[in-house]
Amino acid sequence: MFIETLVLSIVIGFLRKGKLKNFGLIQFRWISLLFLSFALQFMVNYIGSAVLSYWGNIFHIGSYLLIFYFFWTNKKQLNLLLSIGVILNFLVIILNGGSMPVDTRHMSFSIIEKIQQSVTHTVLTSGTKLPWLADIIYIPWPTRQMLSLGDIFLSIGVFILVQKVMVQRIIEVDKP
Repeated sequence: MFIETLVLSIVIGFLRKGKLKNFGLIQFRWISLLFLSFALQFMVNYIGSAVLSYWGNIFHIGSYLLIFYFFWTNKKQLNLLLSIGVILNFLVIILNGGSMPVDTRHMSFSIIEKIQQSVTHTVLTSGTKLPWLADIIYIPWPTRQMLSLGDIFLSIGVFILVQKVMVQRIIEVDKP
């Protein structure tokens, strides 16, 4: 959903006469932490639970701590919806042993098997804590996917951020 949100927000930004080059003007502090957190999550997913076992969940939770620090150091540039989305996802993950529970009713057996081998995701069960914050929202189009309430907040936050950046009015100062 994030790619769809990003593409849609850029298209709408262009329709509003926004400029993509404005992204080059943003100066985030500690942006390397954001990339490191995504790299950690990718690594944990790629290696899988069979190899990492307990440490995979520690790395997954650690990746969220890096995101929190990035958000904190850039709180003036980011919007509250982004933070709310990350907090909601982190809350359900931390209360469910370091993995995001996923409702598998709309999934094939092969996808369910992959979730069972995943570090970052787990199958939603009757024992899941805060199931209403898990990946329970089924989106059939453009690609079938499961989202959480936190993902919805994150997507809206990304949309607002892209609009703000693309449509901002840049005041150029004449150089002597």
